[in-house]
Amino acid sequence: MALTIIIAGILPTPPGPVFTVPMGLAILSIDYPRLRRFRRKALVRLGRRRQRRALGAVGQPVLG
Repeated sequence: MALTIIIAGILPTPPGPVFTVPMGLAILSIDYPRLRRFRRKALVRLGRRRQRRALGAVGQPVLG
């Protein structure tokens, strides 16, 4: 099913690759350990980046 979604995303269909390719990769990442690790590392990186931005340069929360 996930491969079908990815292939449909490559074709010029109405939803296009913007939605279908990431959705297909997310479904595949449940089954394949390598994709699962990649997804987990990406989520951790994004979380740390958001946390750094929220704390600001000096480690204090940014007001406003």
